[in-house]
Amino acid sequence: MRGFIIFLGIFSISWGIYYQMPYSARSVALAEANIFSLGDISAVAYNPAVLNDNRISFNITEWFINTRLGSILGSYKLKNNLILGGSLSYLSYGSFPVIDEFGNYQRQISADMYRYQLALTSQFLSNKISLGIAFKGLTEKIDNKKTQKFQPQLGIIYQTKKIDFGGTVEFLSKLTGNLGFGINLPYNTVFFGTLAYQENLKVKLGLEYQFRKLAMRVGWSENSFTFGIGYTEGTYEFDYGMRNYNELGLVHSFSITIH
Repeated sequence: MRGFIIFLGIFSISWGIYYQMPYSARSVALAEANIFSLGDISAVAYNPAVLNDNRISFNITEWFINTRLGSILGSYKLKNNLILGGSLSYLSYGSFPVIDEFGNYQRQISADMYRYQLALTSQFLSNKISLGIAFKGLTEKIDNKKTQKFQPQLGIIYQTKKIDFGGTVEFLSKLTGNLGFGINLPYNTVFFGTLAYQENLKVKLGLEYQFRKLAMRVGWSENSFTFGIGYTEGTYEFDYGMRNYNELGLVHSFSITIH
């Protein structure tokens, strides 16, 4: 069972890590600093207050050790300035051998994870203030063993002509949260900054430059640089994001969004 036990240790490092894994290419490219970007459905995993229109997004991320994360996100504008959103993601770890104490192969086991979320946003004061609430769930399955956890989340965004800023609060095993902003700079450039607390304090920075239909993005977090590009054609958005996790290697993410 040695191989199985080692894998269990890797698989169960932290519930918080799996809750915060990026859903989309834009989030990856901006180092997840874009959580106060109003209308960006890719940030709904961090802040339910970002929802403000009708969108659907399909995403796939090449994660570590030949694993793959796929997700679908959607939002729909209801009456009275209410926006309903949701997401579902699936992470497959593939199959792993079970080895006994003598090094003999026993059998193969599989492991996977489902992450799901239901969010509701309400807008006030001519849409300058957005309040969001979400309920997030996580289900992990290893062979025939399964564990589940649920987490509430609150978010707020205040929008001015030049700056969007706000905060989020989550209730995992202990209180965690984010504070951040997005500043509209000259030449179609937006600068994002987020201060995140989850087990420790993290600074996340992102910069996005829009030139006609093309967007170029860079970011920085935890001594790791990120990069990405985006292209918009009509109601379709195509995005790519890449992050270097140093010793763990590169993560690549691809997204298609329709709005």
